[in-house]
Amino acid sequence: MEPKKEGGNDYTYIDCVGVFAVIIGTGISYMIAHYGGYNLSFGTAIPLFFLSLFIVRSLYLQIQKEKHWKTRSFPENDNGEFQSA
Repeated sequence: MEPKKEGGNDYTYIDCVGVFAVIIGTGISYMIAHYGGYNLSFGTAIPLFFLSLFIVRSLYLQIQKEKHWKTRSFPENDNGEFQSA
């Protein structure tokens, strides 16, 4: 991997995607509640929640196999907090 030339960290892009996913998901939830009622909104939200947990878990396991991310583990200090680089 090439050294970074700009600010931010490896998680900056992931944070941005997460924020937009929450905004879009909230908008869709409100739209479903408006047109189909809150029962339909909760009825679709609960299965989607478990589906998203499965997807995130799968992606996390794939990411942990990459060499770049294997070297990113930081040991804990005596207080149980992770030390930064």
